[in-house]
Amino acid sequence: AVGGARTRSGRALLANDPHLDYTVPMVWYAIALHAPGLEVIGASLPGTPGVILGHNAHIAWGATNGTVSTVTLYRERVGHDPSGRETYLDPTTHRWTPMVVQRERIVVRGGHSLAFKRLSTSHGFVVLDRHGNLTPYAAAWVAERDPRSPLDPFLRLDRAATLGEALTILRRYPGPPQNFVLADDRGRVTYHLAGFIPDDGVWGMHALDGARIVDAWHGYVPFDALPHVAPSRDAVVFTANNRTYGAGYRYRLTDAFGPPYRAARIRSLLTGRTASTVEEMVRLQLDDRSPAELELVHDALAAVRRHPREAGDRHDLQLLERWDGRFDGSSRAATLVFALRVDAERAFAKAVLGEGLDAAWLDDAGALALTPLLRALRERPVGWFADGNGDRLLLRALRQAEGSEGASPRMWRAAGATRLQHPLARLGITLFDPGLIPGWGDAYSVKVQTRVYGQSFRAVWEPGAWGRGGMAFPLGESGRPNAAHYRDLLPSWVAGALAPFPPGAPHATAATAPVLLLAPAE
Repeated sequence: AVGGARTRSGRALLANDPHLDYTVPMVWYAIALHAPGLEVIGASLPGTPGVILGHNAHIAWGATNGTVSTVTLYRERVGHDPSGRETYLDPTTHRWTPMVVQRERIVVRGGHSLAFKRLSTSHGFVVLDRHGNLTPYAAAWVAERDPRSPLDPFLRLDRAATLGEALTILRRYPGPPQNFVLADDRGRVTYHLAGFIPDDGVWGMHALDGARIVDAWHGYVPFDALPHVAPSRDAVVFTANNRTYGAGYRYRLTDAFGPPYRAARIRSLLTGRTASTVEEMVRLQLDDRSPAELELVHDALAAVRRHPREAGDRHDLQLLERWDGRFDGSSRAATLVFALRVDAERAFAKAVLGEGLDAAWLDDAGALALTPLLRALRERPVGWFADGNGDRLLLRALRQAEGSEGASPRMWRAAGATRLQHPLARLGITLFDPGLIPGWGDAYSVKVQTRVYGQSFRAVWEPGAWGRGGMAFPLGESGRPNAAHYRDLLPSWVAGALAPFPPGAPHATAATAPVLLLAPAE
């Protein structure tokens, strides 16, 4: 979000594009609610009676995952009493105590009901393995200890008239933790991490001794102590799942922040500008440059220069040398770079972790496994690379990438395409699949797009001139494959266009059809 002092119009600008898995039907749908005292437009979730991310007549707000742990694991000492009941060693009484048992029944459509037994200790619910067997771990979870609805704060945001009122509402937001950016019709913007976050010194990273520790939480981190930026017309605020506090910050929130590359790219594109526009914010959301993979290419080319006899295909090397870091659809170099990255990540994981653990780590790290490799190439820790600097690893990965893509790599629009799959595709029924999203962007570009997840919707708002902004969605409003609105928004999504959603009653908008009008009974 950009304050009005830094925009051409003098009004604030806010952009939001949260990243989620691609699903069919899509996660979000567009909604506009108009009633006395209520004028709100944005994206909502099925079954939710309000806007989750969007704007009302005075403020706009967006959010991204805070990636902050709200769970602490305890390793319990477990056993059974003579009657067969599950027990644990209570850290308060130091006695073997029966676990609390709750029995649930899950009704399955067209099938038999499933019985589920839930066990708890004084710390929280006991984690069962995939077969339903008891494990020695219990989880303390904010949502269980403080079971408040996260929906209520969003419904209150729908009616908030000022940023101050909105921030007061976010004090009561229980979670999951989110990075909120907000803007108002006075040209001010603000940022605040919100959610009930345990003051837990191990940030959920390690299992604690449940037989000895009664409670590792020292309450919640105070709202005023969470990372934030005060409302200002001169502020530029952004969040890309990155760390949002400095080295002197008092609390330990997580070590699972995203890599800094996207945030650094956003900062470079926003700071220093004094006349930002809606169009520039749209272009920012579609920025497909990946500084992380550009760094990897520089490292690989440096290895080639140090070992010229092991240089691979000259044409491919020229592609890499000319590559500008962009994952645009027409780029062949981007396809080669992606293959290089995947092969280098696999080789790095195997070299450092060994056979077996490498696959598990890659599965957990997903598309973000590149970051530790780049750090290791910079710092060259002793014993991590057989040759000391990683050159051999990069050269082998480069040869493998050249071999997999051949003399003429495919364009990225084909190689990086995302296939949207209906749930029935898991059974081999692909008739209802909506189609492909051509490759455009990468896990490390501002325009995030991988084969699994990416921007789940895009919105840009200019508070006070709401008609200048708009939203875009990757599919359509309907989940029925034979409906006209099943995939009708996909072409504009692929083109990077926003559809305007101006204020006003929906039946007065020419583009709205059909209309279902609900009126109270006499």
